[in-house]
Amino acid sequence: MSALEELIKIDHLCETVIGDSLKQDQLKFVYESAKSIYDSPIKPWYFPREELDPESVEAQEELDNLQFILKSTIPRLTSFRTLVYMHGIDAKKKFDQEQKELARKQAESEAPKEKGEIEEKKVEEELDLEALAEKRKQEKRLKQEEEDLKYGRYMLWAGIIPEDKFDRWKSGADKIDGLNTHVIEDMQDYIITETYRADTTKGLKAYEEEKKRQEEKRKNRLEGENEEEKKVTKVEVRLNAYRPDKRIWNFFLEKESPYFHKHKYRIDANPFGIYEDGRVEALWEDIKILDEQLKTSNKDYWEKLINYSYEIITDDFKKEEQAALEGD
Repeated sequence: MSALEELIKIDHLCETVIGDSLKQDQLKFVYESAKSIYDSPIKPWYFPREELDPESVEAQEELDNLQFILKSTIPRLTSFRTLVYMHGIDAKKKFDQEQKELARKQAESEAPKEKGEIEEKKVEEELDLEALAEKRKQEKRLKQEEEDLKYGRYMLWAGIIPEDKFDRWKSGADKIDGLNTHVIEDMQDYIITETYRADTTKGLKAYEEEKKRQEEKRKNRLEGENEEEKKVTKVEVRLNAYRPDKRIWNFFLEKESPYFHKHKYRIDANPFGIYEDGRVEALWEDIKILDEQLKTSNKDYWEKLINYSYEIITDDFKKEEQAALEGD
């Protein structure tokens, strides 16, 4: 299914089941977190096998894995992705403000203050304090609406997270500013990989099996006869070796490179210990607090978002299976 078709499907669900644009944005964001897990090797854990005896230990383990994804992995990943998203908006605003300030200073140096500005200031001085406060409040609201349209909705979890707790999210977003792009990628992968740690026996066994499977797949490509696959795999091996956890920074392929590709999930990603000042660890503590806020501040509504997202993921899976059967 194309990205456009997915968005159309989500939009339709939002309109018919949820309603306003804020809730639509919230559902899309949760779905994108769920989709990141769906696109990783964790995907089979989304779908407990229906043929198993519901009373069996194996069936319960598979159900527990699914519940861990829905109740732990998705909210934690959503919290982290929200901080990255907020930081992106902050960075765009900061850049635009700096450009406006440069333009303003240049204009002031070239021309005297406009008459309109002087008159506006005079009008404000004549307003009483109550009217002025209301005027400022309306201006702030309009400015926020304009910024949401231009940059994206900054207060994405309004209606779920109380306003008096929102400073914690802003503080977390500020911590993203000091992180290397590769470290941000590793943090997302680490959160997904936490799913393997849900069970200390089966989970860790699955983790080792998946690492082995990926290594064998890489080895087969390198030893195979497909020259293009060999080249691509060699580049992937090189990229994985040149990362901050190996003390090599900012090694990226240019987008023009024929081997350029978007980040791929790394099962052994570990963002901790890269910086000596503990900035990643501080961010991690914020993420753990924030995902609890998501889950508990408006529990019923949050569970609806999770359930709707899982319905869409399940529908995607069924369509993929059907397409595979038709292809055979």
